[in-house]
Amino acid sequence: MRGLGECRLEHIGKYDRVKVECGCGRTVLLSPSAFEGLPNYTHIIDLKRCLRCDDCGERGKVMVSVVWADYASRRG
Repeated sequence: MRGLGECRLEHIGKYDRVKVECGCGRTVLLSPSAFEGLPNYTHIIDLKRCLRCDDCGERGKVMVSVVWADYASRRG
């Protein structure tokens, strides 16, 4: 696992998720396929700038983190 500051899209596996939380209370888990148009070297922390909340419409006011899949879910 990597720290959020050094983690890039290329480090996210197909079972990992990017957790996006807005100040309005909306929380979503996004799979790596949600970021297919972005370069693989994009830092996860930089996703804050390009994400917009579906509920309140605010851009750049979200918190992002990575939910790493555990080993058991990767085997199946």
